[in-house]
Amino acid sequence: MTQSSSAPSEGEPGPSAGSRSARRTDLASGLTLVAVALAVLLWLIPTQIHTGAGEYDLSPAFFPRLAAWTLLGLSVLLVLVRWLRPGPVQGTGAGFGAVGEFVAWSLLAALTMLGLNTIGFVPTAVALALAGAGLCGRRDWLRIGALTVAFVLLVDAAAWQIFTVDLP
Repeated sequence: MTQSSSAPSEGEPGPSAGSRSARRTDLASGLTLVAVALAVLLWLIPTQIHTGAGEYDLSPAFFPRLAAWTLLGLSVLLVLVRWLRPGPVQGTGAGFGAVGEFVAWSLLAALTMLGLNTIGFVPTAVALALAGAGLCGRRDWLRIGALTVAFVLLVDAAAWQIFTVDLP
């Protein structure tokens, strides 16, 4: 009996149940987030946030809409990528399990809120980016640190120049 051409040859990994499960999870998550973004854009923002703007002001709905459109775009990209490239996900994480990653990111979020209130935006944002890069498995600290400092200072200056908002 001959081996079918779709089966992997000896030494080649085949599609595992884990990669199929991860693909289904990513597709379900992406579709759920698409639905949430559409609900926010079509129902929540128009009914709950005043959309009118003053003569020189932005509408109060500007940033929620920007966030919702960003969520929609990234969710659609997740669905498209996982639909068109069904192979296994290349992991780059720090090796935690799902619960460990949830705990680590939750702790990082809490420390971010504490840091914004105590030491301010610039040092908190730099520390957040470096910690996030570490949790994602990145180890090129010098490049990440330099880009982070430059970006955070640019955001701080832009917030002042564009919106006349002095970040904490």
